[in-house]
Amino acid sequence: MSINKFNCEGYYDPTAYEALANIEKEEKEIKRFTEAKINMLGEIINSKFKTVKFKLYEKQINGVYAECCQATVEGVPYRDLNNAMKINAGLDIINTLQDYYDVYVPVFVDNKESVNELEEIKSQLICLEVTKDSNIKIC
Repeated sequence: MSINKFNCEGYYDPTAYEALANIEKEEKEIKRFTEAKINMLGEIINSKFKTVKFKLYEKQINGVYAECCQATVEGVPYRDLNNAMKINAGLDIINTLQDYYDVYVPVFVDNKESVNELEEIKSQLICLEVTKDSNIKIC
């Protein structure tokens, strides 16, 4: 936004110029504050998780931040993860929420056959996996 020292009739008008300059200065300060708040909030929340990180805001083309909540692992969005990483990301989120609320419940993991190594979890883990056995095995 450009600020003109002259009014629409061409006369020098310092009052309007100063008011607009102050508004522009305040806009820049608000933008810096918002970016600092977004970064701080992201660091606080993401420090609670072991492998999952959350993208909480997305900078739009016009420079404004839009709220979002996208889980990522090593920068890869959850929707693009393979099945094993999706399962482990889910276990990381469950672990963090169980610790936060201090409530530990049994956790079911379906398609366990697609995971070589499961994320450690602090509660009972019940794994379901495809097998060629005709009988149910309890391990």
